[in-house]
Amino acid sequence: MLKYVHSEYLGEEIVLGILFVFPKHQKVHFSYPKSLKRINGLYSDFNIRIINAYLEGFYHKCGTLNNQLNHDISVGDVDKLIKKEFLADTACSIKFDASKSFYQSGFETNEDSINRYEGLYLNEYFINEDLPLKKDEIYLNRTIKHLLSRKKSDISAYLNPGFDLEPPDRKAELKVDFWYQNNSKHLVKSISFDLAESGTINHKAVLNFGLLNFVAEYAKSKKYTFDILVSAPQKDDENLIDSYRRSIEILKSSNADCTVYQENELESYADKVVKDIEDHNK
Repeated sequence: MLKYVHSEYLGEEIVLGILFVFPKHQKVHFSYPKSLKRINGLYSDFNIRIINAYLEGFYHKCGTLNNQLNHDISVGDVDKLIKKEFLADTACSIKFDASKSFYQSGFETNEDSINRYEGLYLNEYFINEDLPLKKDEIYLNRTIKHLLSRKKSDISAYLNPGFDLEPPDRKAELKVDFWYQNNSKHLVKSISFDLAESGTINHKAVLNFGLLNFVAEYAKSKKYTFDILVSAPQKDDENLIDSYRRSIEILKSSNADCTVYQENELESYADKVVKDIEDHNK
């Protein structure tokens, strides 16, 4: 169990995530909440950007390890694995508890176990929030990764960290959030339109349209395709919704080989990604 320790003396600590190790299947998986607003509101000195970086890093580390593990992991090896690959004993404010075994019946899959313990220890991150969660790029990335993890427990082994896509002419640079391999390399990019002004929504769409066009020729030469994940404004405002709809069409009209997925399509998109990965690795 990964915890944020605000005061060790007072025993103030909160669960940040859960590291699952499945010895029989030689798989590891890290679960963490999509939003840390609950903690951010409790502690004024909580550095959400640093903690987010740790959580994302642990998630991707599991993917790397799942590609490298070639022997059974014994219960006694788990704490050594944590110190070596994830987080050594340090004086920082986050730490892993000593590992604990749990019973997994013959009828319970790894996904079932993950869902069970997420419900026990991480469920409060998704309820009782006073303010609506801003559906920004971090929200989109975490949402799709959580959906993917529930559909395929070892999915992190096939999701590669993002990078900055820069053609040789260096006219533009497009940030990719993560990517996976099928017949082509699918570059996944999140774009949030959960904004307060219609002009800002339009500007963001035009900016990303331009970036996609600048990298389109280079991306096609490399057989890259773009999966663009977008979120809509939450505010019930006709002008915002109209700008959002126009932004979708602007992105779709770029010269890049791209598909736009709205938030209500993320579930089906996750199914597609899992099928793509399984077909590619048969």
